[in-house]
This record gives sequence, C-alpha cells and structure tokens, in this order.
Amino acid sequence: MQKTRNRLPTEIQEALVNLLLGAADFDKTSKAITVVTTAPGIWVPFHVPPDSTFLDVSDLFGPTIWQTEADIIDRVIARISDAGWPRGLIRTDDAHRSSIKHGADVMLIAPDGSPYVTVDVRASSRWSASESLSQAQSVARKINARFTVTTDGERYVVLDLWSDTTEGRPSDRFPSPHDLGLNVTDHDEHQLGVTGGEPGQGVSLVRCNSVSALETAITNAASSTVVVDFTIPWGDRWARLDDMRHSLPEPLRNMSRLDSVVAALGLTVAHPTIQRLVAITPRFVAEAQIYARV
Repeated sequence: MQKTRNRLPTEIQEALVNLLLGAADFDKTSKAITVVTTAPGIWVPFHVPPDSTFLDVSDLFGPTIWQTEADIIDRVIARISDAGWPRGLIRTDDAHRSSIKHGADVMLIAPDGSPYVTVDVRASSRWSASESLSQAQSVARKINARFTVTTDGERYVVLDLWSDTTEGRPSDRFPSPHDLGLNVTDHDEHQLGVTGGEPGQGVSLVRCNSVSALETAITNAASSTVVVDFTIPWGDRWARLDDMRHSLPEPLRNMSRLDSVVAALGLTVAHPTIQRLVAITPRFVAEAQIYARV
C-alpha cells in the first residue's frame, strides 16, 4: 500500500510552528533548539534562535512515496539547501507571491537578483522527463533564466537553455551552485540560510537516514531542547520501525503498536543531552503510564 500524507493548510502550519517555537522558548532565553522534522522547508520563513539545527528525518520516518506536489516541494527545498544554495537565493510561490508569477514552483536567483534556475516539481505518477522539460523550459525562457530543473523529488533533470541543450541529465541529487557555474562563495553553503542573530549564526540542516545518524546529530547539535514537529505521520507502523526497537527506551521496546511518532519521541527523549522535549501529541500519549516511565 502506498503511504500518503494530508497537507495542512498554510495558516494551520504557521500556527503550529509558532506554537512549538513558543513552547520551546517559554522562558524567553532564545537558546538554540533542535527540530526533528520530515519537512524542513516549512520552518524556513520563521525566526528561530541562532545556532539551531534542523534534523531532516524524511528518509527515516517519512512516507516512502510523496503523493502531492506540495509535499514534494518541501523535500526539494531541503535538498536545494543541502546542495549549497543559500536561503537568500531561493524563491518560492508561498514566500514571494508578489514576485513569482511565471509558473515556477521554485526559482533560484543569482547574487545580483536575476533569475538563474527555475524548478518544476511534479508528483511521480505524472512525472516524465521529456514532457516536464518541454513545459518547464518555456517558463524559464520567459524570465531569461539560464537553467531549468524538473523533478519528482527524487530524480532531477537539468536543462541548460543558453547552450540549447535538448536533453537533461538525470541525477539523484540537486545540482549545486558550482555545478551550474554560479559563484556563491560569499554565502555559507552549509547553512539553511535562516538567521536568528548576528551574521554567521545561521541554522544548520542535517539529513538523518538512520538511527545512528539521528543520535549523532542530536549529540552534535548545540541544544538541550528538541522539538519533534507535526510532520512525522501518526499511526505509520511499517517494518523498518522494528529495527529501531533496540535503540528505544526499555518501556517502549516491546510495544505492539509502535509507530513513527512514538519511535521519534522515544529516540529523542532517551538521549542524555536532552533536557526539554517539545511536541504536539494526542492526550493519551501524555497520560499513558508507559510514556510516563520514559
């Protein structure tokens, strides 16, 4: 069976993010936080404390198939950031509605502000490299962008319009600015681009595709507060979770109804460096004796 996610309306997502940020910083100290999420892109517009860390666990807990193009865009934005594109050069329809009127799902600009790359995002069920490129390049030509990229969230095909290349190059990663001949050395290529304080105090993004990677990332993060956000699916009980049982706190290891959120909460709360865990959970999770023991 294919796994799916229902996408929350933007205003509800914003309210939930603000609620989590408020709970994480209820004592108003503005200390760094660590956010466990499958969609780091939704956090990008928000002011978070300096030196915070986003842990992208979409490969660990997220759905194996991204059904909606809105979900894929979140994933693509995270991978664009991973490839070294500073947040200041990334434009999306939601964040820059007044300037994006040309049909691109995401646009990457050069440091001088000119359009450089358009990104066309489609669900896997209707993604075709040749058909998608045909439509995507017409959008790119209208705004004189040099490159267009079409993707289903996992495969990327790049077309250079300046050289009149007619076939893209399939790839499993988003091209970096250097790959596309763009110099962004004045930007930190290892940060998501959101700043909460002085320049250079950006927010780091770490992809965690295994339990050990998640544990290492939590250890390395400069924070004793962890937020497990609302993007991890409830009731998602798939076989891979059984491999995580040995890493969970003892009260949770033999649970018959182990799901992704319980696993994420268990792995996080058991870490010795964590002093505060923030999450939105059903009431039964907060009240159940087994969770109280953890």
